[in-house]
Amino acid sequence: MQAFFLFILFVDPPGTVSPTFSDLAVYNGSWTVTSPKTMARPGKTDSLTNHCTQSTAYYSCEQVVNGKPLALMVFVPAESPLKYHTQPILPNGYAAGRGDLTIAGDHWTFLGKDTEGDKTTWYRTENYFTGRDKIHFEQFESTDNKTWKATNSGDEVRQKATVAH
Repeated sequence: MQAFFLFILFVDPPGTVSPTFSDLAVYNGSWTVTSPKTMARPGKTDSLTNHCTQSTAYYSCEQVVNGKPLALMVFVPAESPLKYHTQPILPNGYAAGRGDLTIAGDHWTFLGKDTEGDKTTWYRTENYFTGRDKIHFEQFESTDNKTWKATNSGDEVRQKATVAH
């Protein structure tokens, strides 16, 4: 998986997203995740809900999978446009380690790493968007940050809001 930060007192009015974070707003909402490796169990789909919000300097999404909080993903603009540093914060309060997100049109690449002792494992997730309602993802791991092994792939489809009658 992928700091504590000061809370900014000034935020944009509710419902607005600054241009700095406008691309990230696509994550907000509920998604159905289909892949060989789901948290529900093989052959079942996962329900993913992102509760996203923006402050002056940060964009964050609380990620809830199958009704259980998984992480608070914090995005901070990096040195160049369409690049962000990421930091997942787990329900126990621990930060899982900084990662990076690069957006190139409909292709988004998340990079991160985990170090335990003298062993480092790099992680890469490639997201391919089809419009704002479908994401195909591919996940990879590497022990040398050069040779990558595919570990999972699947699709996320935005759940349509239902209206009570």
